[in-house]
Amino acid sequence: MTPRPAPRPSRFLAALLFSFGLAAASPADAQNAPVTLVADSVIVESETVLIAEGSVEVFSEGRRLSATRLVYDQESDTLSVEGPITLTDGPDTLVVADAAELSADLRDGIIEGVRVILDQQVQIAASSAQRQQGRFTDLRDTVATSCEVCTPGETPLWHIRARRIIHDEERKRIYFEHAQFRILDIPVAYLPAISTPEPSVRRARGFLVPSTKTSDLYGTGLRLPYFVPLGEHADLTFAPFVATDLNGSYTRTLEARYRQAFTSGNIEFNGAISEDSIEDDGMRGYLFGEGRFDLPYQTTLTFGIQFASDDAYLSDYDFSDADRLENRIGLSRIVGDSRAEANVIVYHSLRDDEDNNTIPTLVGDARYDERMQVPGLPGFVDFTVIGQGHRRISSEDIVGRDMAQGRALLSWGNAVTVGPGIRLTADARAMADVQHVVEDSRYESYQAALTPSMSLAANLPMKKTGANGVSYLLEPMAQVVWVGPYDIDSPNDDSTQPAFDLGNLMGYQRYPGLDRVEDGLRANLALRWQRFAPSGWTVGLTTGRVVRAESADFSPGTGLGGTRSDWLAQVDLDYKGMTLRSLTLIGDEGDLTLNETRVGYVNTRFDLTAGYVWQIEDEALNQDEDLSELTLDGSYQITDRWEAQMALRRDLIAERSTRAGFGLTYRNDCVRVDLSGVRRFRSTEDAEPTYSYGLTVSLTGFGTGGTASSPRTGRCS
Repeated sequence: MTPRPAPRPSRFLAALLFSFGLAAASPADAQNAPVTLVADSVIVESETVLIAEGSVEVFSEGRRLSATRLVYDQESDTLSVEGPITLTDGPDTLVVADAAELSADLRDGIIEGVRVILDQQVQIAASSAQRQQGRFTDLRDTVATSCEVCTPGETPLWHIRARRIIHDEERKRIYFEHAQFRILDIPVAYLPAISTPEPSVRRARGFLVPSTKTSDLYGTGLRLPYFVPLGEHADLTFAPFVATDLNGSYTRTLEARYRQAFTSGNIEFNGAISEDSIEDDGMRGYLFGEGRFDLPYQTTLTFGIQFASDDAYLSDYDFSDADRLENRIGLSRIVGDSRAEANVIVYHSLRDDEDNNTIPTLVGDARYDERMQVPGLPGFVDFTVIGQGHRRISSEDIVGRDMAQGRALLSWGNAVTVGPGIRLTADARAMADVQHVVEDSRYESYQAALTPSMSLAANLPMKKTGANGVSYLLEPMAQVVWVGPYDIDSPNDDSTQPAFDLGNLMGYQRYPGLDRVEDGLRANLALRWQRFAPSGWTVGLTTGRVVRAESADFSPGTGLGGTRSDWLAQVDLDYKGMTLRSLTLIGDEGDLTLNETRVGYVNTRFDLTAGYVWQIEDEALNQDEDLSELTLDGSYQITDRWEAQMALRRDLIAERSTRAGFGLTYRNDCVRVDLSGVRRFRSTEDAEPTYSYGLTVSLTGFGTGGTASSPRTGRCS
């Protein structure tokens, strides 16, 4: 039998192809044509029908269709497509089907045996689908999920069955009719109509991921956030939270967040209002806000607002761990070698051991720094002006003291290297101070002083490298400092927490504020040793102390008192993700004044940070007993899907954990579950702790703001 010859190409074929924009081309050229056809063979039948077979691809306005066979009817302007069919509509939509009847521009038609994949996350399977207006896909008898289904007929962890789903490509939204939510194919919820944004949408009006929370204080409840976009640059989120228990405890809380971006800055406000059974004072609430704006002349404005109706509200609802509230506004400007800043802060303490009437609540400070190069003068010149003032609410003598302080500092410094590598650093300073004290009869109202100072430092870094690649650094350091007598007798409001560490071992001052000056003649001595190994080990040890001509008036807990300070010793260790920092202050008799140790370890599955602090009793540092505290914070990736977290802060003197928390997270390709628990005390005077627990379940692609719970693993491939 002789095979039937295929129809020959004719002039009509060429005219047909070009008149309807159908021409064989490469995929690179296809994107610029109205409609482009690529196929192994193209034939024409009956003068109006075009048939393409074998690796058929059609391109139109960013859409791409792949099929086995395609029939184009000129009279009806339709495409009949035989599958398997793959239709890509932009970067976020993929349609797989068995057969389709489509318009020539692929904007309308009917698709059989269809599966829609959105943003590589949400899959929708349907018996049939109809495309309308190039915008809507109307799917019937549907199943939607974000779980990977590797085997036909396999039951996903969760899915939504709906009689009808409409996908609006223009609004990027999915509408469900008669939706039934199932877990392991067991119906757990029914909704006659719901809608959700596409997975790629990050800002769409609607409900966000809900969560449940349980606490001893108010019972068990549900938190249901609702997001409202306000144009392109602002949004508002409401989160009602209602909880109760069988004992009559309850809360009715409404949380809110407002954000807005401007051309020159941004603002964000977070707050809540509650009616609960915890306190009998009626409504409770808080408001936190912050913002930043770029002003003319390279100036930056920042502000912060913090308000709480009562001292325990923030901790009761786990909104914040802050124990002092700050309302502040500040300006800063950095130009070339100069920097200026000013801040005004209003404080409100939430601590049980602080009285807001007798602590400084209104604080203002300003500072200007400039570095200059003077022609003919080696080194550099620094000029600094500092101002600080604070007020107390109380007007009583001594406890209601108010202060204002100012300082102008002019300094010169230079560094040179001489001889066998000795680094010499010299500087000289002149410091002018003024101080005004009111409502404290123990001190003069106005005082002023001019204090000169100078220093000379020398250090000799010596390095050695062994045959095995290990290198060593040994560096002795010495500094002689003289500060003239400081002739101001002032209360200590601004320098109550002097520190002694490697940051100020070699330097002029350990007092952080303006109301104290470390004067007199002294020598700062230190020795640093470090070892570097090619295997990654880095070990360092630094030790030093301060030797004075006259005794210094520092409190015992600082380790700086007397003519000789405590020995400072710090160990630093780094090795392949592990870090250790341990600072110790040791007296001449071997007794410890302070130890601060911090250990961190990070690898692909484990992350741990641990800290320990021990310090002797010192009333000047507001410590009426020895301090011994341990903190832990870490996470462990148990498997690819399970992760555990923990946090602990324990007072080893009182033998109680002031705060302890745990977290457990499960995530896969279609769901994320977060379980958390916290144990804490409402205040330092409480004898019994409170407990709270939280549970959040996030479905990939549904209200997660375009973020998958877990990346696709490709385990089906």
